[in-house]
Amino acid sequence: MVIANTSDNNVCIGTSITLSGSGAVSYTWNNGVVDAQSFAPLVGTTTYVVTGTDVNGCFSQDSINIVVNPLPVVVANTSDNNVCIGTNIILSGAGAISYTWNNGVVDGQSFSPPVGTTTYVVTGTDVNGCVAQIKIAYKRYGVNPLPSVRANTSDNNVCIGTSIVLSGTGAVSYTWNNGVVDGQSFVPPVGTTTYVVTGTDANGCINQDSIDILVKHTTSSCSKYQR
Repeated sequence: MVIANTSDNNVCIGTSITLSGSGAVSYTWNNGVVDAQSFAPLVGTTTYVVTGTDVNGCFSQDSINIVVNPLPVVVANTSDNNVCIGTNIILSGAGAISYTWNNGVVDGQSFSPPVGTTTYVVTGTDVNGCVAQIKIAYKRYGVNPLPSVRANTSDNNVCIGTSIVLSGTGAVSYTWNNGVVDGQSFVPPVGTTTYVVTGTDANGCINQDSIDILVKHTTSSCSKYQR
């Protein structure tokens, strides 16, 4: 009695298997299979039939079904793919049932990526144990440093009634506290006031700097110097 044997009858696409007959002395297979030689079967369920011939020239057949599963179509998702340093993001996979990431990332858990450009790769495994990989949407993941914002003043020690100008540098736009408009002159109040500038760069990243302005009560003995 001829028996059709296989090294595995449920595999992922691209996996090689071996079909072999037993119970006779010679074997031929359909679908171009050579007995006991490995090959990679096509996706789907295929019936392979072996014909075995014994020493008397008598023959019989047996068959076996081989299931070949496609790889999962894994998708890499991100909550944001261009952020500022210190911002948390979440990477998550889709299209399979379990996911592992490189660079120590845990699927679906937030983390703060390092400055620079990092490629994240997710490996997804489906219910059949088939595995596929994909980079994060085939894009680079960019993390931008914060701008080096500086608060500047035309004078930080003035007499009452003197106008000064506050201006920011190191970014592309600036906002100040206390109603100050960047680059526009104003008369600060008497006493010491801390002015804070918030600068935003071209990537939308934000940083701050501050400066103290001293305004004296009287005009006598006013000393002026640049910060």
